[in-house]
Amino acid sequence: MASLGKLDAVATADAHLSGLIRFEVDELSSLDDEGKNSPEIEVGGVPWAFNVCNENGLRF
Repeated sequence: MASLGKLDAVATADAHLSGLIRFEVDELSSLDDEGKNSPEIEVGGVPWAFNVCNENGLRF
C-alpha cells in the first residue's frame, strides 16, 4: 500500500482537566515511542492512528 503521509487536518478541543488537547492523525504504520500503536480509526478505508498531545506538544 502506498504511503499517504500525514493527514492535513488537526482538530483542537478544550479539555478542562488537561488544557488544550491536540489530535493529530498519523498513519497507523508509525509507532509511538513505546512501540505501540495509538487508538486507530479508518479514513477512506485506510487505517490511521490518533496521537494525543497536550499544549506543549507532549504525547500521552
